[in-house]
Amino acid sequence: TDVVETQIDADAGANDDDGDSDIDMYCFSATDCKVVFTSSIDANPDLVFRDCDDADCSTGTSTVLDADIGGASDQAGASVYCVSGTNCKVAYGDDMDTTTPALEVIDCGDDECSSPSVSAEIDTDLGSSSSVLHTAIDCVGGDTDCKVIYNDFGISDVFFIDCADANCNTSEVVTQMDSNAGSTPTLDLSCVATDNCKMVFHDNSG
Repeated sequence: TDVVETQIDADAGANDDDGDSDIDMYCFSATDCKVVFTSSIDANPDLVFRDCDDADCSTGTSTVLDADIGGASDQAGASVYCVSGTNCKVAYGDDMDTTTPALEVIDCGDDECSSPSVSAEIDTDLGSSSSVLHTAIDCVGGDTDCKVIYNDFGISDVFFIDCADANCNTSEVVTQMDSNAGSTPTLDLSCVATDNCKMVFHDNSG
């Protein structure tokens, strides 16, 4: 089987920054994939959204969603889910170089996410400037019913959020899934229905 590789960012960081990088992808169709990742990791990291216009993403548009998510070597821990080709949601971490890094959700209003609506801070304190965030988002319930799972570095917890509006800005329900999972558990989420989600994560507490 032929494999086509396409470079979509010529300068995501310096040598060895791949170990700090994050990346996620959602494909609404074979020729309409969306990619989110942290770029410029070695200097002033930003969150980038790539809208692919063909099967191998050789043509497309890259949009900076957040031009300053933290300091050098920080990553946004981003994840993406698309309700449609013009309606994607992105969960990510901001202010990762501060004493109170935060979890936010972006609601994209077009295919390139050129005019995103950003939530208020859903979790206002993920720990410290040493925090590493992992997120996963699933919107099987549609535009106003997304689910987010993430780790809280500061208290070694894994939380599940049930969002009640398009950018998870108000009335979200937060459930603690594991109160002692360790500081940086990797995780993922998949929902087959609005009331039937499956989660997997590493328990690093041992």
